[in-house]
Amino acid sequence: IEKHDEVDPKIYNRESIGSLANCTACHITAEKGIYDDDNVVIPP
Repeated sequence: IEKHDEVDPKIYNRESIGSLANCTACHITAEKGIYDDDNVVIPP
């Protein structure tokens, strides 16, 4: 979660994300256990 320090709380508090606990909202390969930065899509 350290890398999330650079993310504005307004981003992860969006309705489409909800909280930092919703990994699959942005990490599109999280269900496979892959959290690489190349696989991040921040929803509107």
